[in-house]
Amino acid sequence: MSPLPSLSSLSPFDIKDDVRRIRIIGGPGSGKTTLYSVLGAELRIPVYDLDVVVYEDYGANSTTRALDARLSITQSIEARPTWITGEIHLWWTDRLIDAADVVI
Repeated sequence: MSPLPSLSSLSPFDIKDDVRRIRIIGGPGSGKTTLYSVLGAELRIPVYDLDVVVYEDYGANSTTRALDARLSITQSIEARPTWITGEIHLWWTDRLIDAADVVI
């Protein structure tokens, strides 16, 4: 895996041309959703909220999706040419971290 570029060293044009897979990690209330929503719209890259992957029928009465199903969905996201993912989940999302052009 090649070294990841620093966002501070990239111009907006470099980001649009070179960064196609972005993984955003942070705790609850840290601004992940806002950041990936803005980046997705600005860069025209699809955004995948991993809470929707974790929970079936995401919402008030949701249940946790089985690990093998989560890994399958994560693998299908990873295979896409462009994506932004974000949430607090780490160990089962390592594939996305490894495949990302930038991890924030």
